[in-house]
Amino acid sequence: MRGMASLICPDCSTQFDITGKACPKCGRPNPQVSDQPARLLACPDCGGQMSRSAASCPHCGWRPPPKSKFTKDLGVGSWLFVLGIFVAIFEPLRAVGGLMVLIGVILVIVRLAQRD
Repeated sequence: MRGMASLICPDCSTQFDITGKACPKCGRPNPQVSDQPARLLACPDCGGQMSRSAASCPHCGWRPPPKSKFTKDLGVGSWLFVLGIFVAIFEPLRAVGGLMVLIGVILVIVRLAQRD
C-alpha cells in the first residue's frame, strides 16, 4: 500500500487502508473511522480525511491555524457595539448610538452563550 496511509490490524497483523471501516481479513472494526462523516473534513494540504477536533492531520501533519476568541466569532454584535460608541459621541445621535451599543452587547452575549 504505497502512498496511502494504512493501519496494521492488532488481531491478525493485516495491513489495510486507514479509511477502511474494518480489517478485510478478520473484520475487526477500525477505531479511527466514524459512522458519522459529519465529524470529518478534508485536509486542505493533502486532501486526506481528518477529524474536526484533531490538532493535526494524521496523514501529512498539517496543523490548522489557532482560533482567536475575538475575530469573527462575535459577529455583527461586536461591530454594532463599536460603531454605536462612535455614533454616541455626537450629541444629536447620542440616543441612536446608545441603542446601537445596547443591541450590540445583547448580540455578543447571545453569541457567547451559543458557543460550547
